[in-house]
Amino acid sequence: MKRHAWLALALSCLAIVALPSSVGAGERCAGRLVAANRYWTITYEFQSVYTYLNACDRRRPRRPLLSISSADVAGPAVALRGQLIAHSETFYDNTVFGPQVTVINPNNPRATYQLLHAPAYGNVSDIVLQDRRRIAWISCRLKLPNTRDENDPECPGGTVKRIYVVDKSSPELRPVGEGFAADEARLLATGRNIRSRSLNIDAARKIVSWREGNRMMRYRLR
Repeated sequence: MKRHAWLALALSCLAIVALPSSVGAGERCAGRLVAANRYWTITYEFQSVYTYLNACDRRRPRRPLLSISSADVAGPAVALRGQLIAHSETFYDNTVFGPQVTVINPNNPRATYQLLHAPAYGNVSDIVLQDRRRIAWISCRLKLPNTRDENDPECPGGTVKRIYVVDKSSPELRPVGEGFAADEARLLATGRNIRSRSLNIDAARKIVSWREGNRMMRYRLR
């Protein structure tokens, strides 16, 4: 009995020691929670000029917070797939990029961790990510920050929404610059009845699906 009592006490002490490392990353992430999985906690915070999108490594709680975007508008449209992070950001200085969707892997050993970026064609409300080659999103007209309240939805219900997809499964990603790829997105649908939070990619069947009102719409990828 004495051996069992000591064993129980030792296991209890280990659990107490391990607890901070399992929640530390989420607690240290500054800003409002956007998304999380076993790898990342993603938050965003509004400041006077820029909007910051942050990533905290849940497996390595001592790792410093990563600022993965500091744009005029960054998020809150985010998708996670394993260690990959897809997010939207908008720069109102047209000499930069304008609105864009980016896929990154902050653990990528290369000099830059950007894997793909594409023009978003407006505010982005939803992103779905299959892998570094396939991504889809819902966007609507670009709205300047000074005409949009912080808590307003990116694409309100009555606006015209558009669904775009980048499918780079074939051919190989075309390198642009250093370490990332850019490509034109394909427009799949336009309408006022496209429902936010209905977008999905079926990896097994290679189908992008979404709802327009009560109808389920589908598009087969290459």
